[in-house]
Amino acid sequence: YFDTLTGFRIAGIYGRNSVTNYPIQGSAFHCLLWALIRLNKWLRKHKFKTQIIGQIHDSMLLDAAPNELADVLAKAKHLLCVELELHWKWLIVPMEIDAEVSPVGGSWLDKQTITI
Repeated sequence: YFDTLTGFRIAGIYGRNSVTNYPIQGSAFHCLLWALIRLNKWLRKHKFKTQIIGQIHDSMLLDAAPNELADVLAKAKHLLCVELELHWKWLIVPMEIDAEVSPVGGSWLDKQTITI
């Protein structure tokens, strides 16, 4: 077995690729999960209409109310780029986030990168 930087123990028989990948991918997922949980609590506390509807690979997927988008993205950026590094001191590389937004009624095909 081996332990990840986030405190999870991974046990079993794994190949070389898995053993080298799990600590990185697992810790990255736990960072995203940490932020998702805090963002969800913040959204509920402030009675936002925006909802977290999933996560895909290394991304949060939100159904955002247009009038809340700037505040939600600012909070997500603060969580991931400031608070996350304070929570886990082993993070030594500054975090960055990107955002893509589809217009109301649009599809993923319509996504545009926006600046946060």
